[in-house]
Amino acid sequence: MPKSSEKITYIFNQGRSERIKSGTSFPKEHFYGYFESVKNQDTFLIEYTNEENVKSFLYKAIRKIIKFPIYSEKLLTMENKNILDNSDNMIFTNQNTFYSAFPYFINNKIDYKKINVFFMGYKNILNKKTKFSIFQKIFFNSVLKKLNKAIFLSEFEKNYFLNEFPKFSEKAYYIPFSIDKDFWIKEKNLKRDAILVLGNDESRDYQLITNIINKMPNENFIIISNKIKKDILKYENFTLYDSDWKTNKLTDEELKSIFNECKLSIIPIKTSSLQPSGQSVALQSFAMEVPVMMSNFKGVWDKDLLLHMENIFFVEEASVDCWINNINLLLDQKELQEKLILNARKLIDENLNLSNFYKRLDKVINS
Repeated sequence: MPKSSEKITYIFNQGRSERIKSGTSFPKEHFYGYFESVKNQDTFLIEYTNEENVKSFLYKAIRKIIKFPIYSEKLLTMENKNILDNSDNMIFTNQNTFYSAFPYFINNKIDYKKINVFFMGYKNILNKKTKFSIFQKIFFNSVLKKLNKAIFLSEFEKNYFLNEFPKFSEKAYYIPFSIDKDFWIKEKNLKRDAILVLGNDESRDYQLITNIINKMPNENFIIISNKIKKDILKYENFTLYDSDWKTNKLTDEELKSIFNECKLSIIPIKTSSLQPSGQSVALQSFAMEVPVMMSNFKGVWDKDLLLHMENIFFVEEASVDCWINNINLLLDQKELQEKLILNARKLIDENLNLSNFYKRLDKVINS
């Protein structure tokens, strides 16, 4: 099939170019369809730089005033602006990258350009508050007016957004996050005896995680996070990797090997969280045939797909005793484990994979 003449640009924060240049094997879910787009049309990729410049002070002041993560000095380099100038279709892979590009859209005519923005945890900047300030709301409304499609990876968050901003309902879409099922494949006949704790986002309940580990000295935990420090853990029942996705200190292949050592993946999340926290970890665990136990928090991204005792085990209470009881319960029930594993992998194979994700994305951005 001949390539489309339309030029498309993906805008990321960090970590993608390094993975591509590394020549190593890696999963492609956090590229949001980039590699499929490359096959079909002229596709470009831009990211934040780490360089400080004369505008850094200005944007630091702006961030301090309106409390939005606007890093235009890192994104709007001359090279990146030239790429945006020549783009017909843009995909911002989270709302922060679009906030950072916003000055570009104020100063340039963009009537013919398609602007698509992925939203995930758009209220995270508020911490414990639930509503934007007057200045924040003015800015956020201005952002929404400029874009063509607001794409949510959580059905809950999309509906929450529509309740607050109903006038933008025609711009809002939900595409379920999906993973690279061809990368995340379990190795057979390996002994699995560890409990996995993986993640760094602010919605995780790290105090609860710490308490669980400290109260289960006879279990072996593998922790992959830069939010948990070993000096607060009481026993030698853990292995700690201080790593995150962007820095890639622990490579994707190494992470896959760790999944193969695990009998359970636990994802304790703050019950009030609105963002789709734990999404990639849960789906990677599904694909790797590791049963998942997760908090039944407010922002669970799709209650029609995630079914308690069918493909996931939800924990209702945020107490350490409740979690420990449920961990022991699940580990004692081999048939339930096998049921969760079978149904979860089936969900990935039949629904939440990159082939389906790209079809859904292509339909949205070209509608």
